[in-house]
Amino acid sequence: MKSNQCLDNDLEFQGALALVPRHCRVEMTKPGSNAPLRSLMQVTNNQTHPAATTSVSRTAEVGRAKASDAKYANSMDAQKDDHSSFQHILGVRFFIGSANEALQIGLRAGLVVVPAAPALAELERDEYYREALFNADLAITDSGLMVLVWQLLAAKRIPRVSGLIYFKLLLESDALQPRESVLWIMPNAQARDRNLVWLHAQGYYFNESDCYIAPHYPAGLIIDNVLIRIVTERKPRHIVVCIGGGTQERLGLMLKRACDFRPCIHCIGAAIGFLTGSQVRIPVWADRLFLGWLFRCLSEPRKFVPRYWKACKLVPMIIRYREKPPRMNAHNVVS
Repeated sequence: MKSNQCLDNDLEFQGALALVPRHCRVEMTKPGSNAPLRSLMQVTNNQTHPAATTSVSRTAEVGRAKASDAKYANSMDAQKDDHSSFQHILGVRFFIGSANEALQIGLRAGLVVVPAAPALAELERDEYYREALFNADLAITDSGLMVLVWQLLAAKRIPRVSGLIYFKLLLESDALQPRESVLWIMPNAQARDRNLVWLHAQGYYFNESDCYIAPHYPAGLIIDNVLIRIVTERKPRHIVVCIGGGTQERLGLMLKRACDFRPCIHCIGAAIGFLTGSQVRIPVWADRLFLGWLFRCLSEPRKFVPRYWKACKLVPMIIRYREKPPRMNAHNVVS
């Protein structure tokens, strides 16, 4: 039986491990020496939950981890799926096959991201978000705006696979059984309760013990030690992240790097909310016609009109950079 001090050291060490990929962890200091770890885990003043922490400085270890991640990702490309099924857009390796094929890849284990246009428009200023997208195992073409611009620009038709369709197929596949093999990350207790009622109606009998209520995560690098401990102890086969875009990808990358096993991390965002009614319901025909944004804007114009208006800058970004990662805007960086 470990002492409380040992458990605290283990937890702190696991939190620091979230900063680097598994294949780079041999460079980390062990729990016996805490100073290097604490320098990586400086807590900010604007957190609203003891589990939500962020690092305000980039250390040499993190720099090496990022370089190693890029090298590792490049070396793995040749071993992954057929390159004709993928298309780089703004440096992100998007899957351009069918929704069913996307699900089969997502069920292999790894980080699945479903970036929408408003979040993609932040690639020039949010280094933590872009790092998450660049290190995802599967990126789905959820953004109808991105798909339309790319098809006009490259004269190449690519299919759109929405997060809503992906999530529906995930439910239909029975992959989320038994319930002990799944951990849900919810934005708040109200959304959790509503989602559980809807899931029960679909024959999925999850309960509160299968859910984690995410705290408010500040901008920057995320380290959630409470969540890391739960995942480490429970070892779920699937982690379904139902929080906002731009944040869930950063959280997903933290989990991918912190876990000592390979779960399937599905960052589906608001997809379940479209089904349960906590978000405006989007008909299947509207989703297929890329009109989900319009339904959201009509339901809550003050919230969504400004968000989607900002997403318009994605158009010149794609025209300028095409397949390449956009250059970071040094004067407007999220820290």
